[in-house]
Amino acid sequence: MESIARSDLFFFITAAAVVLVVAVVLIALLYIIKILRDFSSLFKKVRKEGEEIVDDVHLLRTSAKKKSSKSLSSLSSFFSSPKKKKPKK
Repeated sequence: MESIARSDLFFFITAAAVVLVVAVVLIALLYIIKILRDFSSLFKKVRKEGEEIVDDVHLLRTSAKKKSSKSLSSLSSFFSSPKKKKPKK
């Protein structure tokens, strides 16, 4: 009878420990899922900002090319067209 009481006590303590460990693991998993969702949202924002930076750099390159072509054409026209000399009086 005494061994049955001890085994019942052992199984009760073991069951309580298993339930406690499972509860701690579940709580840890919930926190890990929350952290992973935050990382996912952060990575979405980083991806969006990166795409916007690429678009901005593309616009900057286009603008620089247009301005440089205008500058080069005006510079070349300045040097290529002969100036008329005014007659001295």
